Order: sequence, then C-alpha cells, then structure tokens
Amino acid sequence: MITKNRIEWCINETTGSSMRQAYLISGVSYPTFRKWTKRYELWKPNQAGKGIPKKKGKLFNLTSV
Repeated sequence: MITKNRIEWCINETTGSSMRQAYLISGVSYPTFRKWTKRYELWKPNQAGKGIPKKKGKLFNLTSV
C-alpha cells in the first residue's frame, strides 16, 4: 500500500508530466502505483506526451549512400 500523500509528492516531483516518471520515484511497481492513484482519484496520464522530451533519430543524407 502507498499513501495518498506519497503519491501526491511523487506526482509533484515530476511536475505532473508523467505517471511513469512518478512511479519510478515512488518505490512500488507500476501496476500498484496505478491501482492506488486510481483509488485516490489522482490518475492523470499524459496521453499526448506534452512536456516530455523525445529522442529523435538521426537523419542521414540518401545521396551519400
């Protein structure tokens, strides 16, 4: 079990940008974190991925190949 205060702290530490990032610092598994955030009505996933940096693949010039 994880307390509501602990979950709120984890979400605030990640600035609310990602539930996955919040679960990483919570110390519990992702399914457990998700279950308790839903019970406490704190589950707000970032489906669009806004505010999360993404790795972009390096593009190369096809004429050099």
